[in-house]
Amino acid sequence: MPLRREPDSDIELAASVEKRCAHLLVLSGPGVGDVHRLEPEETLIGRGESAAIRACHPTVSRRHARLVVRGERILIEDLGSRNGTFVGIRSVKHQRVVEDGDAIGFGQSTVMKVSYGCTARLSAVGQSWAQTTCRDHIVDRIAVEWALAKLKGAPLGLVFFRVDAIAGLADQAPGGLLANEMLGQLALGIFETMRGGDIVGRCGADSFIAVARSDAASAAEVADQVRARVSRRLASSPQSVDQSTITAAVLPLSIDDSADPSEVVAAATRAARHALEGRRDRVVALAQLGPVRQRWR
Repeated sequence: MPLRREPDSDIELAASVEKRCAHLLVLSGPGVGDVHRLEPEETLIGRGESAAIRACHPTVSRRHARLVVRGERILIEDLGSRNGTFVGIRSVKHQRVVEDGDAIGFGQSTVMKVSYGCTARLSAVGQSWAQTTCRDHIVDRIAVEWALAKLKGAPLGLVFFRVDAIAGLADQAPGGLLANEMLGQLALGIFETMRGGDIVGRCGADSFIAVARSDAASAAEVADQVRARVSRRLASSPQSVDQSTITAAVLPLSIDDSADPSEVVAAATRAARHALEGRRDRVVALAQLGPVRQRWR
């Protein structure tokens, strides 16, 4: 499949020799995309200089929480923080076990995901996740992809991914932690399924947009793999809510010298949101997105 991620030999080699280790991947807040390997015994998290993992956000206490690794178990304990520690949407009142894949919230905006595995692999995912937070990143990259597609006569399209149940979640979960967990699951599903060189960017509060170097049929097939994978994960999560599903729209692009990439992203977003109104848990194939007449400025 054109969009599938090819194995990275260096990362695969590292994964084969590195022991099973616990990490925290920062999904939101200061240091988004960073990967922290947990120490064998205790790891202090907080805003203060003594913290092993520093989260320099005003809603994070100086000594906010600690993680203790005991064999195959990871325990988290809130240290009397002002704004609380959460696993999913559940407040941590006493020491409790966290599992692989759990999202931990510290204060109102910092979310870290527990992950076991190879540091190199998680760092690659973390770097990609960090890039998705910047809309300018995908707009700049579209300009390059546009030129390459025109030069090679290759197809190019956009895939729009939406978390169906995310609207209003910020008001239901502390600091929007459940929304961040769902977005994190979607981002990881995209990176696990799509090719490593493909470009992914945040597109609003509930969505991502990806540049697909393939024809519409291939892009739709891979989008459906992402949809199915992430929807299953969300449905099985203890923090899941009703309609925890993913919907995607695939838009082939018409390469036009006069188009402004920022206008292309805006037009694609409008077309995708309109096409997905009232639809859930499916992939929608749209007609080719025609030339965007806004001239480059």
